[in-house]
Amino acid sequence: MLKNVFLYCCYFLLTITKVHSQTVVVTDDSTYLSGQSSAVLELKSITKGFLPPRVTAVQKLAIVSPVAGLLVYQTDGTPGYYVWTGTRWDPLVSGLGGNSAPVIKTTASSLLKTETLVLASNDIILTLPVIASADNGLSISIKNIGTYTDLVQVKANGTATIDGTTTLINHTRWQARTYVAFEGNWLLKEKVNGRTTTEYEVSPNASWTTIPQALAYLAVHMSAPSVLRLGSGIHFLSATQTINLPYFLNITGLDFRESTISPAAGLAGSPMFICTSQVYFRYIKFDATALANYGTAVNEDAIWLAGGTNLLYGVESNEFRNFNKAIVVKNNMTISIFRNNIFNSIGPAIEIAAGATTGLQFKVSETNFVNCATSIRLLSALNSSLAISNCTFLVGSPAQVCIDYIPATFTPFVSLFIANNTWNIAGIFIQGFDFTRSDGRDANAYIENNTGDPDHNPLCKINVVNNVSSTTFFTGNVWYKANWTNTSSITSKWSIADNRITYLTQNNRDAIMMITGDLSIDAANRTVSISIVKNGIASTQYGETTFRLTASNLPFQFATTIYIQNVSKNDYYEVWVRGTNNGDKVIFQDVQWLTETR
Repeated sequence: MLKNVFLYCCYFLLTITKVHSQTVVVTDDSTYLSGQSSAVLELKSITKGFLPPRVTAVQKLAIVSPVAGLLVYQTDGTPGYYVWTGTRWDPLVSGLGGNSAPVIKTTASSLLKTETLVLASNDIILTLPVIASADNGLSISIKNIGTYTDLVQVKANGTATIDGTTTLINHTRWQARTYVAFEGNWLLKEKVNGRTTTEYEVSPNASWTTIPQALAYLAVHMSAPSVLRLGSGIHFLSATQTINLPYFLNITGLDFRESTISPAAGLAGSPMFICTSQVYFRYIKFDATALANYGTAVNEDAIWLAGGTNLLYGVESNEFRNFNKAIVVKNNMTISIFRNNIFNSIGPAIEIAAGATTGLQFKVSETNFVNCATSIRLLSALNSSLAISNCTFLVGSPAQVCIDYIPATFTPFVSLFIANNTWNIAGIFIQGFDFTRSDGRDANAYIENNTGDPDHNPLCKINVVNNVSSTTFFTGNVWYKANWTNTSSITSKWSIADNRITYLTQNNRDAIMMITGDLSIDAANRTVSISIVKNGIASTQYGETTFRLTASNLPFQFATTIYIQNVSKNDYYEVWVRGTNNGDKVIFQDVQWLTETR
């Protein structure tokens, strides 16, 4: 019986095995006549496949001294062909054993190990499968193929991590990542360093190709302060973009003038942006010239800032060309406009139109205004604080105005600083202020050191000519206010009455008072003293000067200069006089009283 079995096996091998030039061919195809000369062994079948040793992951790892190139088929864990590289077992192909055909996911799902290529859409979370060491090398690729508002998020299962964290991994439109299993956790095959998940790019190859797409995505998914980075070239807007987001948004170009925003058909009669939440614009060229006649009509403006109390806005290092208005402030907020260029505005380049809202904090500095009908218009606000400094105003015609103040709707303001600006002495630098008012309406405006325009410091001058009013010393050696009637006066931020000047501004300063004139007394050989008295308190005196009049009723010339520190709002000053004898009368016939502050 054993002999028969041996003869049968020999006959079987002879029928299926042929040797051609040292090539061993195993085949069940009787018509196959020659083997491949480059192969030491060839398996040829038209009805069957090749089956290598089949082992479990444990059995695979138990193979003693595997030789490099050893091949097995693993039946559990992540099934598939594995080859020994000399140091470890690697799958022959990434994701081997899975389905290479894409899997579509539109709802939240837990992925299978066999779902190695996933195409997802909608706002969903995908959970990677549970893995162990036996699954090392398993890779799953996930791509968001949805719309620009879709967000696909990926997480590990249970306590497993992705690159050491349990944070959800975001896939915005067109973004794809490959997750690789390693020792029970997942690693990102492509790790992108640098930008955070709160930076979003608008460019032809990004998840968002237009600004409206990116803003629409943020309106749904924004979870932290974010940066919207504009690629180079022109970004067109055909409709007003209203920005009303839960967090601060920084919209920035790549570099100065590299990224341009321009109007397109449909934007006529409307502004580009209405910002009701916090926004910062930086490194952008706003160019109205791309749409014919845009910028010539009302509301064809670049930016409306319409947020409310405690909101912060910034406009830095931008360029604006040919808008009706470049920037319109429509509400109470804190805003900084810094290092911009604004050209050819038909309306005010910057307009403060906050209405009756309270508490506006506004600062513009290092900004160039070129050929603007009005560069800055202070139209309406209540209890605002403003600073306009280090700007350059290049006026192109006599009718153009640099700073236009509308007091009927803009006062009262808390403070207003206009300092260190440059003007080309054409047109009008500042209009609307009246510093001669006795009510101090504009007294808190600090206007100094502007090239081409005089300083508007607090100052005043009183002229008295041929006064006949006398002052009686009812009691000797007692101070009395001198009586006279002003002939004329000049003032800025002081109110003036006969022999009284009152400081109106809240900005404390030091004052220099120069008083000259002549006086007479109705008796000979009298000693008279004069001084400046503060707030009607005789004991609060400055610059007492004493002289002796030897003749009666003859003018005696006098002069004194007084320095007073820390003059405060509503402090008032008068000239007081004192004589040594009861009943004497003195007349200040002529007085010139000049007061300057610094």
